[in-house]
Amino acid sequence: MKKEKYYSEEQKEIRSFIKILAVLVILFFGMYFLTTTVFNKEEKIKRTNNEGKVQYESIILGTLLQRADEEYYVLALDSKDVANTYIMNKASDYNSGKNSLPLYTADLDNEFNKKFISKESSYQTDSIDNLKLKGTTLIKVKKNKIVEFVEGNENIANVLNKEV
Repeated sequence: MKKEKYYSEEQKEIRSFIKILAVLVILFFGMYFLTTTVFNKEEKIKRTNNEGKVQYESIILGTLLQRADEEYYVLALDSKDVANTYIMNKASDYNSGKNSLPLYTADLDNEFNKKFISKESSYQTDSIDNLKLKGTTLIKVKKNKIVEFVEGNENIANVLNKEV
């Protein structure tokens, strides 16, 4: 036969209190270990802080005269021009030169640059709003004024070759 133990009311209350306390401690430590393992997994994931970098090589024609450089070139490229590869190779050769001026590019198909496209080219050194290009063009800027305006792939290539 099984022997029964008799507990007083106080003993029963103490036992139930200890059981509840044990469950609470187990839950507390369980939550603690669960959260630390989750946070440790997140810390193990390599976090990289990728700061935004401003790209200076490609510009909008509206900011053509606002570069920090005192003297530079801007190559406005018409994407419909089949000679773009040739011109970009010349531009790359130019950029590799030690004493070359900064060379920025502007895509004429960019929505912000479309207002500068026209059937006839024109430029004025006092206002960028008067600038009109009919195709691929090399523009030289000195002290925030347009000083040279070269059209035609061969003419552009010749200028870039001279500068190298």
